[in-house]
Amino acid sequence: MRGVTLGTDESPVLTAWARAVGATPAPVAWSGRATAGPDGGIEGRAGSVIDLAAAGRDGAFRYLTRDDHGYPAGLWLMREEAYQALPVDLRQVMNAAFGELARLARAEERRRTAAAVAAFEAAGGVVHTLSPAERRTFVMAAGRVSAGYMEEHGHEWMVWFEGAIAAAERQIALTGGNEEARP
Repeated sequence: MRGVTLGTDESPVLTAWARAVGATPAPVAWSGRATAGPDGGIEGRAGSVIDLAAAGRDGAFRYLTRDDHGYPAGLWLMREEAYQALPVDLRQVMNAAFGELARLARAEERRRTAAAVAAFEAAGGVVHTLSPAERRTFVMAAGRVSAGYMEEHGHEWMVWFEGAIAAAERQIALTGGNEEARP
């Protein structure tokens, strides 16, 4: 993306990502995103398909490239002690309910994305979805932006977080997601 001035959110991680892929980052405050376009020296923008497609309908941007790397995140946090204090049947109900919530959130995101892309194309926009090979090239160019962030802010949180993810994945593999089989 060398030579492209890319509008990003005001985030150290996103500006580092823009530099990693060769672009010149131009951080834009959330309040200015709707008007930040080519007339302000920004030649492209990074963000969600839904936000970008909405911004492109005014004709400021004609091309939309989808890499499909993102997904909506929904977190449910609860202390382990409080969770374990619940009866098994209530934990099963909670697990099922949050599984359904996750399924519905993903379905809604897909629906909103499809509607945004259709509206963008109807307004004359052109959409390109990266092939797996193109996406790999793009990801490799970006490298591990998190490495620079960890150098500045420390790595302990990432080690803990990745360890917690690995432990949860092992538990799921061992129990098949069956709460009653939990040790």
